[in-house]
Formats: sequence, structure tokens, C-alpha cells
Amino acid sequence: MDNPKALLLVEDEFIIATSEKISLEKYGYKTVLATSGEEAIDIVNKTNTLDLILMDIDLGKGMDGTETASIILENHAIPLVFLSSHLEPEIVKKTEGITSYGYVVKNSGITALDASIKMAFKLFKAQDDTARTLVALRESEKRYTQSIAAVNDGIWDWNVTSGNAYFSPLYYSLLGYKSGDFPASYASWRLLVHPDDITRVERDLQNSINNGGSFSIDLRMRRKNNEWIWVSTRGNTIEKDTVENAIRMVGTLSDITARKHAENELLESETRYRRLFEAARDGILILDAETGMIVDVNPFLVEMLGYSKELFIEKAIWEIGFLKDVASNKDTFQKLQEKGYVRYENMPLETTNGAILNVEFVSNVYLVNDRKVIQCNIRDITDRKAADYELEKTREEKNRLLSELQHRVKNSFTLISSMIEIAAEKSNTSTENKISFGDLASRINAVSELYSMLYSNGIFTDLWLDDYCIRIAEALTGLSKNVSLVTNLEHFLVLVDKAGPIGLILTELITNAIKYAFPNDRDGIITISLGKSGESVFLEVKDNGIGLPDSIDISKGDSIGFSLVKALTDQIKGRFIMESNTEGTSCVIEFAQS
Repeated sequence: MDNPKALLLVEDEFIIATSEKISLEKYGYKTVLATSGEEAIDIVNKTNTLDLILMDIDLGKGMDGTETASIILENHAIPLVFLSSHLEPEIVKKTEGITSYGYVVKNSGITALDASIKMAFKLFKAQDDTARTLVALRESEKRYTQSIAAVNDGIWDWNVTSGNAYFSPLYYSLLGYKSGDFPASYASWRLLVHPDDITRVERDLQNSINNGGSFSIDLRMRRKNNEWIWVSTRGNTIEKDTVENAIRMVGTLSDITARKHAENELLESETRYRRLFEAARDGILILDAETGMIVDVNPFLVEMLGYSKELFIEKAIWEIGFLKDVASNKDTFQKLQEKGYVRYENMPLETTNGAILNVEFVSNVYLVNDRKVIQCNIRDITDRKAADYELEKTREEKNRLLSELQHRVKNSFTLISSMIEIAAEKSNTSTENKISFGDLASRINAVSELYSMLYSNGIFTDLWLDDYCIRIAEALTGLSKNVSLVTNLEHFLVLVDKAGPIGLILTELITNAIKYAFPNDRDGIITISLGKSGESVFLEVKDNGIGLPDSIDISKGDSIGFSLVKALTDQIKGRFIMESNTEGTSCVIEFAQS
């Protein structure tokens, strides 16, 4: 032998073991000796080169051969042949329960022993091959079962001739039944098919039977709860008769209800889109985003421009003359592809009769079944442009009238102020009356500045309060050469309804400061502060003069000016605070901004 088989000979009689070892080696076997069960177990555990074990039953003291064999075979797949002088039926039967590779009587001769060893090898190989086949078969069945479970399909096997069938447990489950709830037959299956589908389904089945081929059919079947579901059944012929007709078919059953609902929803969506496309009062072009070819055009665009539908379809957008401003060449179209969005606010299009329409052109790129398309919406804005033109003319006329009104109001205020100044100069009344004329002129100026700012800004609801205060203050402090103005003003808006009273209040406070704080042309400073704290606004007019004269008592309303300040403060729901001493006077008003 090229590769001699390695045997383990377990024999407690050394002389017998040596003799048998010599005989076996003459027949080409490589033999290892063990004189006890314990030694045999130790050898087997330490080596994996043994091919077969020859086991004596009587092994002297310790465990016998049958016990040793059981322990070895429990952990090792190896052929084992009993070699014994026992012929008692009970002992032979005992060994058969341990191994089936053979039982050889001692002194049968080396020829018989060699034959038994070779037979044991054949049996072991046959059993090993069978075991491997069974393992492979189980793995295949496992994979098949897992595959079927993964796709969640029922299995059927139909004997066309007899009408009998096999339905898998999952087949029953898909229809809401337990296995065996109804007979596995063509007749039972037919009762579950929707009446509107049975004729079509049986026709397709008969065609497959006649040509011995396969089929795939979508149909409706009734579940146990009487609910109709959509299923797909696929079958293939595996046996045919002599004329090639199918006599046995196998296949699968799948629940496709969700898919059918999705398909119906998609169909409804496409139908709605088509209706909108056809009925839209905007022109619509659909382009292939890759090629620029026009694939669809809606009736409104055809009607609007007067061109036939054939002029559009299967032409590149840059080939359509009246769209040359949108895509005059392929380079422009490529920019459209890259941007995915293009908009033209006012694009002229020429109709077939030569009329020019002003249109708004908007294009978007989106996906349809994983393919990019471009939708171009073209809206006729000719009437809107005409309306915009008329609106602009009206706006310009309004602005002209407002400008004229501003000019006349400003002139009117100036005229009134001038008449007051003339009356004051020519009047023979007291100096106090002349001062009153001057105060009146200042008040008129405050109102005049308010309207001047409103008209110049074109806003009539609110104005910048700091700008308004500066214009009033600069006009008033200019009346006295010895008084300087300091401002500390925050920039914010107030409503016009409050700006008017505030302007008059500021006029009165500055006028009073000029009149009373700096007698005999005394130099002085008037500081105006404007700020916010939360929703509250404060305006302070402060001077560094001599303070108010004792003759003025605000609480008694002796001064017309202060009476006016208090009344105007009440009008804007504010609060007036005044402090005065020999170092100057501070007047503060507080009010809500809104």
C-alpha cells in the first residue's frame, strides 16, 4: 500500500497482541498496540492518524472492550471491529448495539480478519457518504425553506390530470386559513377566485397546459374573512404527457395587494395630472432633460400661440423659433439643465398672426420614473402688464398730486407764519403780546415740519422722531445767538398721531427755556435727550440757566405754554415731570412708543 492504514489493536495478552501485530503488518497495516481500555482511550485522544480500531472484549482488570468502545465512539467517528473469542449470543448482541462494523472471532486467521477490516472500511465510507449527503440535503432544504419564508410566498403542486394538489402552510396562511382548512385541489382553489377573474385566469391556465410552458397571472382571491386580495400566481410545467401537454405543474402564490393599491394610486395620480395638464390655463411644455426634445405640449399653449401640436413634438426646444430667447442654442440649454430652474419675468412671444404676447416663463427639473424631465410653464401676462402700466401711471399721478399738495401746504404754513410775524412787528400792543405772536409762529413751524417730513418720505403712518426733534430744535435755538444746542437722540420711529403733539411739546419747552433761562443775553446750553426703556419713550429738555421765575406756577396753570404742554402730554397718555432750581430746569415727558 502506498499509504498503509493505521490500526489500533487493543489486546491485554501481550503475546497474542504481538502475534496479531506481526500478521497485520505482513498485510500492509501499520499497527499500534494498547493493552488496556484506559490506554486505548488515551492513544485515540492524542492522535488523529488512526483509521480503524480492533477491540478485544476481555481486557483484564479495569474497563472491558465494550465500555472502552462506547467511550471512544462517543467522541470519535472511526470504524471499530470487535476481536474476541466469545461466541455467546448475548455478548455478540451487546457489541451490535455499540457498532456495526464487524465481529471477528479470534483464531479465524489473518485472511478472515483482513476481509473483515476491508469490509469495515467500506461500511464506514458508505455511512460517511450517506451522512454527508444527508447534511447537504438538510442544508439545501433549510436554504429552500428560508428562501420561501423570506419572499413570503405560498407553494403549490398541481396534478393537472387528477385535479389534486398540494398547498403549503404559507399558501393557506396568505388566504387567512390554517393548513388543511379546505381540500388541496383545483376545485377548492377555483371557488376562491373572484367571479370577474375566473374566465381570464382559466383561459391563461389552459394555454399554459396546452403548450407545456409557464405562466404568471394576477388575480383576486377571497380570504377566510371574505376580504378580496390581489395575488400573483406563477407556475411552471415539470411533467408532460406524450403530446407535450402539462400533466404536473408547480408554482408560487404571492400577496400583491399593496402593490396593486400603489399602482392604482399612481394611475389615479397620472390621470389627475393629465386632466390638470389638459385643463391648465397656462401653457405647458414637457422636455426630456437629457436631450432637450419636447415630449408633450398642452392644448392651452397650442391655442395661445396658434401653432399646431406637431410643430412642438419631437423637436429640440432650441429648434422652436418663438422660444429662441429661452434656449437659442445647446449651450443655453445645458445651463438650464445645470441650474434646474430658469425664470423669465417678461419675455415676448410671437403668435402665428404676428401678435406679441408678454409671457412669464418658468422651468423646473424633476424626476419621473427615475428619469429627469423639464416642465416649462408659460403664462400670458399681457393683460397684467397693461394693468401694471395703468397702475404705475396712477401711482405717478398720485405722487404728482401729493407733491403739489405738499408744496401748497408748506407755502400755506409759511404764509401764515409770515402774516403773524408782520402783525407782531406792526402791532402797537405790549411786548408780551408780541412774544405770544412769536410763540404762535413757532408752533405753526412745528406742525409745518411734521407735514414736510411726511410728504418728503412718502410715509404717512410714522416717522423718525429724532430727525423731527432736530429740525424743530435747530429752528428754535437759531432765534437766540447766545444759546447753544446739544442733542443726545436715539433713532426710532413713532406713530404720526403721537409725533404731532410731541413736536408742539418740544416747541413749548425750548421756547420757555430761551425766554426765561437766559436773561440779559446770558450764554447758555439747551440739551435735548431722547431715548427708550423697553416700550417707554422719554424726551428731556434741560437748560443750565437761572431756573423758572417765581411768578410762574405750573400747578396753577399760570402759563399758557405749560398748560399746553400738560394737555398735549395727557393727549398721548404720557407723564410730565419738571424740576427747576438756580442751576437750571429739566422737563421730561414719558409715554408709550406704540
